[in-house]
Amino acid sequence: MERWRIGTDAVPFAVFAFLQAQDKPVLTDMWGEWAGFYLDRGRLVSDEYRAGIGLDDVLRLREYRRLDQLVREQAETIERLLVERDFYRRQCHREAKFGMMINRLFKG
Repeated sequence: MERWRIGTDAVPFAVFAFLQAQDKPVLTDMWGEWAGFYLDRGRLVSDEYRAGIGLDDVLRLREYRRLDQLVREQAETIERLLVERDFYRRQCHREAKFGMMINRLFKG
């Protein structure tokens, strides 16, 4: 093992595969949608999705859902405000134009 560690001898593939399997215990098909995930430092990690989830994330799921809804509502409000701003800007220009026309008609 010391020669493997210092690189004098090549590590046999069987030993490498065993150490790799021991290092990343992958969840099997019996875990359903979680199949292919493995535990890494207290997190469920997936190389396929390049994502991981820890206990803190699980505990905050309700808050994440609420924040997602809040973001959607804020985006809708911003879009509505932009439409209203454009309407009032056009309306203001119209009123100013018609106001100038009326001033010319009734000038002194």
